[in-house]
Amino acid sequence: MQQAQQVAELVKLLKEGAKSDWGREISAQDLQELTECVIQIFAARTRDMEEALAPVDEWFPIPGKSRITDTDALLFVHKLLLGKNLELFEVQMFRNFC
Repeated sequence: MQQAQQVAELVKLLKEGAKSDWGREISAQDLQELTECVIQIFAARTRDMEEALAPVDEWFPIPGKSRITDTDALLFVHKLLLGKNLELFEVQMFRNFC
């Protein structure tokens, strides 16, 4: 349970950073490593839910009433696809098989 509390504290800290300029002071490497960890945790949780036949369609990486703008979401996805050298065709093929 201690780890869950630490994650909650990290989320609170990052929310403060997103609202202020100090969030821009996070190094690119730290931000990349944080993003990588979050993606790995999210993917593992999604796979676990699929194996348990849980309603995965209702499981999204952001809440329904997210503060993330469409532009911010697209920018993140665009950079993620570039970083992984994935094309939209490959994404669509993956979606067809899920």
